[in-house]
Amino acid sequence: MHTRKDLVPYTVVAFADFAPIGSCSVIENDCVHRQQYAPWVAAVYVKPELRHRGVASMILQEAASIAARIGVEGLYIDCLAVTAPVYEKNGWAVYEREVGDKDSVVMLRTTSTGSPPRTGKEPNQSTLQTPASVTPAADAPVAPPSGIAGR
Repeated sequence: MHTRKDLVPYTVVAFADFAPIGSCSVIENDCVHRQQYAPWVAAVYVKPELRHRGVASMILQEAASIAARIGVEGLYIDCLAVTAPVYEKNGWAVYEREVGDKDSVVMLRTTSTGSPPRTGKEPNQSTLQTPASVTPAADAPVAPPSGIAGR
C-alpha cells in the first residue's frame, strides 16, 4: 500500500459535481524502450464529452506542480507524435523522436526545481530541446471543473 504523500507514484483526479471527469498518474516507468528515464506521466484521460475544455491542461499542470513540490526535477511522457501539441502547450518538449515501434515521441517537462533529471544515458544534444515556458491553454474550460485532487 502506498501511504507516503511525497513520493512517486501518485494520481491526479479532476472532479465536476463530485464525479471524476479526468485523471493522470505519475509512475516510475511507462516506456519499455526508455527505462533509464523516470518518472513518467501515464494514463492521461478526460471523459470524451468534456474534452477541449482545458481539463487535461489542469490535470497536467497539477501533476507537474506536485512533482516540483516533492523534489522531482522533470516528468517524461511517451505519446504519439500527433498528440504532442497537447503536452507542448503544457510545458513539455520533445526529448526524443521515433521511439519504439510506433510514431511515438518521448517528451520532457522540467519542474520548478530547475534542471532536467540526469539519466546517465542522455540523448545527443541535437535531439534535446528545451521545454517552452508554460502558457495558459488555448482551450480554457467554458466552466471549470469543481476541483482537482492530487497530493
